Amino acid sequence: MYDLGAAKLTFPHQIVAISPPTDLAMSKRPAMLPIEPNDPILTVNDLDLALRIYAGVPVPPSTAKAERAYTIPIPSEIASQAAYSPLAGDPVIFREAGTKVIVVNGEWDVLYPDLEAYVAKLAEAKVDTTYIVGEKQIHVFPVLAGIMTECTTAATVLVKAILKNSEDFHQK
Repeated sequence: MYDLGAAKLTFPHQIVAISPPTDLAMSKRPAMLPIEPNDPILTVNDLDLALRIYAGVPVPPSTAKAERAYTIPIPSEIASQAAYSPLAGDPVIFREAGTKVIVVNGEWDVLYPDLEAYVAKLAEAKVDTTYIVGEKQIHVFPVLAGIMTECTTAATVLVKAILKNSEDFHQK
């Protein structure tokens, strides 16, 4: 349990997460691979590379495409830190701070398995969460609003959720 007062942390009243990586260890990699052909924006290899750069982990020499991503795992002492892997953290801190979380994800996003696990963890911790899932949608699909009807609809739902959470916050 976290003591928010002792930590003197200020939390936002809401967090909006559009297709965020939540597991630096990529423990759901096997579940990502069948989704990958449907996602023209993000591949498992690209995700692995981006996570390494984000965490400041050296990038090993590229492996053959047939080997599917890097063979050297990200060190567990880094991958297990909640700052890099929210799935490794305790989301009860959001509930205690009164922070609402909005998560947006597409079924054809390679991050879908990770986000399903993270949203389940938020629900288990009883964090006020809105989860928007786009059927047969790809990585960061709401940013394609105006191009595809489904993306525009998702962006509208997202904006409405943000505005509602903001109204709730300002009425307190």
